[in-house]
Amino acid sequence: MKIIDTTKTKSLSFTVIALAAIASSILSTILFMKANIPLETQVILYAVIMSYYVALSLGLSKVKAKELPEQLEIAF
Repeated sequence: MKIIDTTKTKSLSFTVIALAAIASSILSTILFMKANIPLETQVILYAVIMSYYVALSLGLSKVKAKELPEQLEIAF
């Protein structure tokens, strides 16, 4: 997989991961409050969710990026 390496791409991917993690924690909190799940199960499920996002972040950081070659300008 080749991705063009830009600062905008890096910041966008970080923002998407952060927003997904926040949304996931909010939704899981609402679900746990409604479902009367024991505290131990909630802690385990939160750990599973957060480990998923850590693995996703590490996976994205390992993707090799291809930088664009410098363009030669021709003056007329």
